[in-house]
Amino acid sequence: KMNRIIQAQGAQEEAAPPAQSHGLNLSASLATSAAMKRINVAVSPREIDGVFDWIVANSGWTRGRLEGDGVPVDEVVWNGVPAATPRAAPAPVPTVAFAGRLVPEKGLELLLQAFRRVRQRLPEARLVIAGDGPERNALALRVAALGLGDHVERLGHRPRAELDARLGSAWVQAVPSVWEEPFGLVAPEAAGAHKYVPNY
Repeated sequence: KMNRIIQAQGAQEEAAPPAQSHGLNLSASLATSAAMKRINVAVSPREIDGVFDWIVANSGWTRGRLEGDGVPVDEVVWNGVPAATPRAAPAPVPTVAFAGRLVPEKGLELLLQAFRRVRQRLPEARLVIAGDGPERNALALRVAALGLGDHVERLGHRPRAELDARLGSAWVQAVPSVWEEPFGLVAPEAAGAHKYVPNY
């Protein structure tokens, strides 16, 4: 009975218009597009009223955004992450890790600019980028343009077990998102692995 706006994966390449309400997981994601390979269902507060028995948000911030838009939230249940693992031996040189989709809102440009400044003080520093997405080729060109090619390793998409092994020795886990992350899992997962997660 609920009217839905479904933006299915691969249905269109251009960015979808900003949702007037929230995604399927009620995460308040803004201007999410089908090109991001996600499925979103947008509904209005009026359409939600009386449809759901229980509405759960994944963080206090998400709850605030939902309630600010007139969507009542019954409970906050934090996303779970694996139990903490023993700290891997740190890499022999300062190493920054990034794991995520290669899309503009994940802040890769911000990360590259910050890493270039880091190398001015720590020339031996390395940046390891894991993930894939529509910005893959643009990322390679940007790395080269900033003169970082010898110090940036691009892993592409990797299975979880291999990703943990490749990034586990990083000194820092970068989460430079420039959009309103509802509850990104990378940060708590990295903290559970005893890596420093700076606040961008």
